[in-house]
Amino acid sequence: MIDLDNFPERLEFVFNHFELSASALADRLEVQRSSISHLLAGRNKPSLEFIAKLMEAFPELRFEWLVYGQEPKLKNAVVEQKIYTKETESVKAKEELYDQSPSLFDQMEDQNIQEEKKEEKKEEEPDKEKTLAEEPQMPQHSDSSTKVLSRIILIYADGSFETFKN
Repeated sequence: MIDLDNFPERLEFVFNHFELSASALADRLEVQRSSISHLLAGRNKPSLEFIAKLMEAFPELRFEWLVYGQEPKLKNAVVEQKIYTKETESVKAKEELYDQSPSLFDQMEDQNIQEEKKEEKKEEEPDKEKTLAEEPQMPQHSDSSTKVLSRIILIYADGSFETFKN
């Protein structure tokens, strides 16, 4: 059931979590500051347009939490909950599973090592270079040591998406 009676508390969480003032949030959502004030006071209920603007500005928020009040609040917490809340596994098994799963960076590092080995083999045996079919490779940037990953966005075929911040 839709729970908009407690929406002011959820809006306050957005302020605190994203370290915004009411006026900064109003500016970011492109709404009037009085709208934020009325929502916080409980005078008005949020419109569908307001919730859509909130979801667009903060995609890590869960729609189910904003409208229904269902925990967890953030999409990242849903992923963590799926990994860590299996009751049949012991805590140690969970930690081992998490530690053993390769990250995106590990996979990229493994691919780079494989590419370096291929290049070494090509230098040793130049005749084989002509017979080997080249595999698609990740683009290489000369200044990659100065670049830092800030966000990964997964877009699914059904139009939904998830955002992961570093």
